[in-house]
Amino acid sequence: MFVTKDFTQPEKMLIQMETLPKDEPITVEISRDGLPVVRVEQGDKKLYLGSKYSAAGDVQQVVAEAAEMLPNSTVIVFGLGNGEYIKKITPTFLNNNLLVILEPNLEVIRAFLAGSGVRRIKRGDPVILYHVSEEDLPAISRHIQQDSNRSIKFIVHPGYTRAYPQLVKSAAAMVVESQKSIILEDNTWDLFVYDWVDNPIRNIRYIPSAYPLNDFVETQKGCPAVIVSAGPSLSKNIHLLEKVKEQFVIISGGRPLRPLLDLNIHPDFVCIIDAGKASFNLVDGVLPKADTTLIHYDRIPADIFEQYQGRHVFYTDNPAYDKIFGRPIGNMITGTTVAHASVFAALNMGCNPIIFIGQDLAFTDDRNHAGLTSFDFDKQDQKKLVEADDNVWVEDIHGGQVKTSHLYNQFRQTIEEIITQNPGTTFINATQGGANIKGTAVMDLDEAIRLYENAPVKNLDFENHEKIGHQEEFEDYKRGLLKKYQDMGKEIEGAFDYSDKLLIAESAGNSAGMYKHSKRLNKLENKMSRLVSEDSMLQSLVASSFKKIKRNNELLLTGRETVREAALKGYERRSELYSAYKVASAYLVKMLKKELGLWTEEDERLDQEQAQMPQGGAAPLSLVESMNIAGMSAALKDALKDWEEIANGNDQSR
Repeated sequence: MFVTKDFTQPEKMLIQMETLPKDEPITVEISRDGLPVVRVEQGDKKLYLGSKYSAAGDVQQVVAEAAEMLPNSTVIVFGLGNGEYIKKITPTFLNNNLLVILEPNLEVIRAFLAGSGVRRIKRGDPVILYHVSEEDLPAISRHIQQDSNRSIKFIVHPGYTRAYPQLVKSAAAMVVESQKSIILEDNTWDLFVYDWVDNPIRNIRYIPSAYPLNDFVETQKGCPAVIVSAGPSLSKNIHLLEKVKEQFVIISGGRPLRPLLDLNIHPDFVCIIDAGKASFNLVDGVLPKADTTLIHYDRIPADIFEQYQGRHVFYTDNPAYDKIFGRPIGNMITGTTVAHASVFAALNMGCNPIIFIGQDLAFTDDRNHAGLTSFDFDKQDQKKLVEADDNVWVEDIHGGQVKTSHLYNQFRQTIEEIITQNPGTTFINATQGGANIKGTAVMDLDEAIRLYENAPVKNLDFENHEKIGHQEEFEDYKRGLLKKYQDMGKEIEGAFDYSDKLLIAESAGNSAGMYKHSKRLNKLENKMSRLVSEDSMLQSLVASSFKKIKRNNELLLTGRETVREAALKGYERRSELYSAYKVASAYLVKMLKKELGLWTEEDERLDQEQAQMPQGGAAPLSLVESMNIAGMSAALKDALKDWEEIANGNDQSR
């Protein structure tokens, strides 16, 4: 997939594109109003990607639609056309706006890079150009989601709907899916943020008793693996696993575990990835009865280990754990559902083929899960999911149509990407219903069992594997974390003070003071940013605050503010940022003290008092009388009062 963000060296990009194939031929003509217009040849048809009479009108149309965008939004234009609209859109952008261009024809891109229009795009302009095909859409969707702008405006350049009708339709659907995913991720983050912190801290004590994932790489090479999921059709063939439970590797999520045990089928591995209470509820009282091995990372509910003392395999992306162990423990991609994690576990062990059962990824027979995997606590939620108004229809395994949710559809697309990325592994969909998973061979489970009855038999030997151990070193690690977060809290208290002093210096026009305090704050913010980038627990706690700061239109600098307005916006942004750091460090100190048995009654009393106090010291942007907030110094209030009086007089500085 061709993609570029840097348009400053078009000649270099053209050289890079020489390895790409030729596309449908184009001709660049001049429209009647004097602008370039592209004509593409599709077989015996010649179609204009815009108006051959008024190319300027095409530009105006795209610009007019883009003008409806909000701050903190992404504008996606399907079609590069002559590219003239770019120079008119980007100057109107505020902070955090992004222009994404999807162009299906490589020759159009080549013509644009060879022309003069590309030179009007300056370094740093928020423009990304993709060559797009149906196969590229999932990857482009991930890129859009990484930017995390919740507001997305989709525009189709004139002429492209006629030339590329199906791709335009697919791209529009991709945009809708991307926007839903961004909102879902935000909601998920808000829902699980404390689980993503509490569980890793509580689970440190259980890491020494785990086996490292890396010790199981390629240990089951060539052995078939069955991934057991809880889709509606699981009940149709789950019993057939009795035939292969001694031969194939069986990997289950938490939900199908109970019905498997009811059939006296103990899966070799159970994967759990979700941090929420529901993950524990699914295996509550059941996992301890299973002769199985849990595959997990540090975010799963710590309550699980209060019940389960069986074998478990641990994976991590925390280099500190590798350092304690003395070698890499191993990591794997979990994806967004336990089925993805199960597939990666099977791939890690070298299993081949990988067979899916219960992987409907759709509402087969208007049900979300197999009846034997349903629980009373979530039946109402499952009913709402099946009956949701925004569900979609996709191809089923028989070539017909089946209803599914946007989320399940994304799960399916991710599995298809995994399949594409692993061409040496055979994937079989033995699910008796549901959505078609591209790249899988569809067959009954009985047929798959017969086909691979002479495959290598699993060999699960834990006797020769070393557990992670190092109990005392992990305890020291917790104590080190506690000190790190305590020190961080002290530094943040100093940051509030420096921020006040910077605003006082700005209000007085004190250049030396502004330089001095800005330098201090920049150094501290860089340090905090580095700490967050290296610490997943800090990331979890501050991510939502960071997004809210980024999306707060009142804090965006438009370039039209007075000096005073810009300074107050900067002060409020800093206050919001430092408050996020302060709350995060205080919470981590609290949880680690509790885990280490150091939390006292006095700590609890102070914590309760702090919970009743307003957080932060952000100065409102309006009247001084509303500035009576906790933490604001008398000197700062006086300076702001003087500044307010000046502003109400004649502040013309810009």
